[in-house]
Amino acid sequence: MLPLLLVAQQIFQANTYAAISTSERNALLDLYSSTGGASWMISTGWLGDEGTECSWYGIICDQDGNTIIEISLGGNNLTGDLPSSLGDLPNLQYLDLYNNNLTGSIPPCWGI
Repeated sequence: MLPLLLVAQQIFQANTYAAISTSERNALLDLYSSTGGASWMISTGWLGDEGTECSWYGIICDQDGNTIIEISLGGNNLTGDLPSSLGDLPNLQYLDLYNNNLTGSIPPCWGI
């Protein structure tokens, strides 16, 4: 039988993530605030503590949990403008914002 402290440590480690950069976290927070995050259909985990970003609804990080590679928030009642800080997600490979009510320009850093 494992000592209780060891079991608690294993559970804690299983629920923690490596930290993404501050600029990537801020880009996600900007996305939430500029697109009416409080009114999203699903916003599980959003605005959580640092180090939890990879568990936020619609966010996929690389295998090590060090960078965001996917945002999938299609059909989630996002409204408003995309923040230019999304350009601070240098490893973003997939962005699904289909079927929302977004306005404005795509951040120029994406070259579109």
